[in-house]
Amino acid sequence: MRNVFFKFVIPFFFLSILLPSTAVFAQSSDYSEMKSLVMGTDVEKEREDEGEKENKLLGRVVAIELGGAPSTKPHVIISQLTFKEGEVIYVSDIALSYKRLYQLGLFSYVRIRAEKVEDEDGNKTIVVDPDLEKAPDGVGDIVVYVEVWQGFSHYIFPSTSGASIGDKDIFLSGKTLEAAYFKSGSSFLYWHMRYADPQFAGSHNTANFIVSHLKDLYGVRDELNYDLGERYSLNRDAFKFTLNTLYNEDYKVSFGFEWQDNDTEHSNGSIFADTNKFFLSDEEFTPGKALIYNFDIARYAARGNPWANRGYSWSLGTDQALSGLGSDYSFGRYHLKGTVLMPIDSIIDTAVLHGAYSFTSGNPPHYQKPRLGYRMRGHDGLDYFGDSTVFLSGELRKAMFNNQVQGVAFVDLGKGFDSRTLSFNDLDMSTGFGIRVNVSKLVGMNIVLRADYGWGEEGSRLTFGIGQWIY
Repeated sequence: MRNVFFKFVIPFFFLSILLPSTAVFAQSSDYSEMKSLVMGTDVEKEREDEGEKENKLLGRVVAIELGGAPSTKPHVIISQLTFKEGEVIYVSDIALSYKRLYQLGLFSYVRIRAEKVEDEDGNKTIVVDPDLEKAPDGVGDIVVYVEVWQGFSHYIFPSTSGASIGDKDIFLSGKTLEAAYFKSGSSFLYWHMRYADPQFAGSHNTANFIVSHLKDLYGVRDELNYDLGERYSLNRDAFKFTLNTLYNEDYKVSFGFEWQDNDTEHSNGSIFADTNKFFLSDEEFTPGKALIYNFDIARYAARGNPWANRGYSWSLGTDQALSGLGSDYSFGRYHLKGTVLMPIDSIIDTAVLHGAYSFTSGNPPHYQKPRLGYRMRGHDGLDYFGDSTVFLSGELRKAMFNNQVQGVAFVDLGKGFDSRTLSFNDLDMSTGFGIRVNVSKLVGMNIVLRADYGWGEEGSRLTFGIGQWIY
């Protein structure tokens, strides 16, 4: 059995590490110039340069044409432009539009160009601007061409997807030692070491001790259009202790704390007006230490082996950080989620409905706000955070091949909002299919391997992981 473990699990572990780090990006001579413009740190010099260009009028925009190789919906691209059709624009409008498109993090290459419009006689048409007494000579109507090319990436995220190696009985006493590692390109890295004692201070108590490191790319929301504005890199070292116990044999109660040291730096187009405030959105940039107290109560009443196919589950939880009690800031997070599994006697075995809602209190930094992560399959997890988040999902499942393989079709709906009021408006959607393979008999452990392929507004994504996903 040990040979089988090294034959199947170890290769999958290293494949899941190496695969997401593979990325293909389009490049050109313009790319380095535009990237330096977006990521420049000398903000005052940049403002002076833009101020000099501000009076250089390009013309009146009579049309905006999109091109390149985008899989992103047109309205997402257009919402980042600082001008509209019918408006008179300057060179600085083009420069700022470059910045906003790059800092979305969706595109590996962006090009914006303007072409003057000529009449039938070859003469440039003249701008008619009510704010100008006389249009400058030689300046006329223009067409702006915006071309973007998407980058390719695979995403792995902790707790919901990724790879881990552990031994369920490494100390011959039921205690567990686990190592996990997750990586996606150069912008995301997560690892942890976990030690679990299943009989901590009583037979119904389980204690978890986790040391972890996280490097991730986070965004700041632009309040005007609810799209991501600027982004920065978060580096977090953390220690977490959690005690799980059972109440009435039915309810799982968890409580504990997590200490975090959060260090942040601007990245991928974050532009600052000063040392701690973003240029575009005027949002505060707040690194610091946090001591977060956790409490959660859950009921799990789903049944079925090896696939959960009937029953329900729910959980209620909160995280609290209090200034003066080990934290540099105060905030609260509140979470509610539930799942219903319904057996169906037809071609499909099981239907699954899942919902989750989170919101905040106080003034949490951006990286402490609720985040859907990559639960929205087919989407970039950076899009889904805010003062509240909503996630809804439906799955149809079918067991195959002597109940060792399960096929899945799914629909995911979700959104992050700059409001603490529950809302179902303008939810983004992704659809797709997946497969789960039960390899427990091969490796002697309870392991399910998962792959999902989803289509979202930014294109399609393939995600690998461990577990059945939603129970």
